[in-house]
Amino acid sequence: MRDRAHIRYWAATAACAVFSVYIVVETLLYFLRSLGLGPSGAVSQPGIALAGAEILAAALFAWPRTNAIGAVGLLAVFAIAGAHHLLKGEMPAVLALYAGLTVLFYALHRLASRHRPG
Repeated sequence: MRDRAHIRYWAATAACAVFSVYIVVETLLYFLRSLGLGPSGAVSQPGIALAGAEILAAALFAWPRTNAIGAVGLLAVFAIAGAHHLLKGEMPAVLALYAGLTVLFYALHRLASRHRPG
């Protein structure tokens, strides 16, 4: 039984870390585009600040001890970005997906942490 708990814990931790890496890569690509180093797409200064907050939140989400703080930070960033897109008349479905995955991975990690190995 302890072996299964150990596997569940590390699988949930890995899921959070992989998701965080994905978010960081996507955000860095967005950031590079905003600096003119990638495909076209001008971004405002608040967009750059939001990208920095998203990278920080994703880094916190990847680390087991700061997982909750990172989840709250990611959800806040996704909510702000989603509101911005809605005000521009866009439908930010991908942000809703990211928010749902954040909640799912946090819940899985929290559940697995209850039976954290030694």
